[in-house]
Amino acid sequence: MNWVYNIGNSQKLKLVLTLVLTALLSFLLFQFTDRYAAVLLIRDRWQSLTPLFESSSFWEGFTHQHGPHRMGWAYVLFKANASLSGWNSRWDMFTQVTLFVLSAVMALRLKFILFQKWHWSDVLIPMIFITLHAAINITLNPYIHGLIPFWALLACLSYFITNIYWRTSSLSLLTFTGVFSGFTLVVSGAIVFLELLKMLRQKGSWAASLCIALSGLAGFFYMILTQRSDEASFLMAPDTPFSFWMEYSLLLSGNFIFSSVNPQNYWLGILVLVAIIPLMVMCVKSFFSSNSKGSEAYLILLASSFIFIILNTYGRTDNGLFNALNSRYIPATMPMVLFIYLASLRLKPYAIRSIYLIAFSLLILRFQLNRSARTDFVKREYHQIQKLEECLLKGNTYASCSEKVNCTIHPKPEQAQIEQKLKFFRENGLNIYRSDREVRKQP
Repeated sequence: MNWVYNIGNSQKLKLVLTLVLTALLSFLLFQFTDRYAAVLLIRDRWQSLTPLFESSSFWEGFTHQHGPHRMGWAYVLFKANASLSGWNSRWDMFTQVTLFVLSAVMALRLKFILFQKWHWSDVLIPMIFITLHAAINITLNPYIHGLIPFWALLACLSYFITNIYWRTSSLSLLTFTGVFSGFTLVVSGAIVFLELLKMLRQKGSWAASLCIALSGLAGFFYMILTQRSDEASFLMAPDTPFSFWMEYSLLLSGNFIFSSVNPQNYWLGILVLVAIIPLMVMCVKSFFSSNSKGSEAYLILLASSFIFIILNTYGRTDNGLFNALNSRYIPATMPMVLFIYLASLRLKPYAIRSIYLIAFSLLILRFQLNRSARTDFVKREYHQIQKLEECLLKGNTYASCSEKVNCTIHPKPEQAQIEQKLKFFRENGLNIYRSDREVRKQP
């Protein structure tokens, strides 16, 4: 029976199984995107791409404000893809899928660095990042929320760079530019908080922590000084009761595991949060202990999601409880879900760890299998946009086509200047008006 023992403890077999599942999930997500990704711009992208329409300078595009956040690296990706593809939106959607896949690969790398071995349960890691639940992030407005897990994992891995100068430079760059790159600002906030905490506790190089913290604080200071109040629609309604904030934040914290507002989900969310508390205490104690190597990664993952939950609860409760379960927020909670898994592996004794891992596995599998509510919307939207594209290609105006096919690609088309931007596409042979555009059939 030695062969059974050897197979059960084979590191290569565990890694191969995990990588095979990663490849399969990646294929399915790319396949879904290829089938339901439209060429035409949708919703917020008509305004988030304003710097490209106006031929703005690099810095103007990088710091362009859309809502409460800036564009940053999202602008760089938008500009690169628009230049290479003739403004084909599908390129951005495939790039977002690639970022999710890279996030899964980096999460596997982080896990191995922390534990120096593979577990059978590591197959759950790619399920966290490569999921059809994030389809709206891919199709509606890539990068804005979808960069969060990628950025958080870049920061986590940067803490393991052995050369202090390279580590400091890497983290300073990530922290400063992250302030301007959609909601990666929550990762920058987590890094600044962590470095200030290290300075207070006199952990590591005081000069390195100061440099990293100042880079982030400089970015936040510049963003606040140049913030336009007409765009910063991120304010809590003054008459919102405290109990409503709690309900909203509870649903947002658990939007990874449920997609509807009902009493059963409240209790499930409470149980999940209660289960997280021992993991948080364990990791915080580890950070303040003498042997705290790797503890920064746990805190970055947890703090990034928590900061987003606090900000979103502060600014979006007026949209109602259902907004907390919006699937565009799924990437913002991915770092916290990874934290739960990695911290669970550190629990002792074995029986407690097993209970946590079994419960975590059941929740992740439930999440992966129960996805129709979040993918059906993307499918319906795609079919409507296809009809709208066909109408526009016949030379009709957006207003007439929108009314004819009952499809709206922006809630305020006049404010977003849809007609003028479509005219720009038509005159320059871009987007749906490209002569070499692929003719796509209805799936």
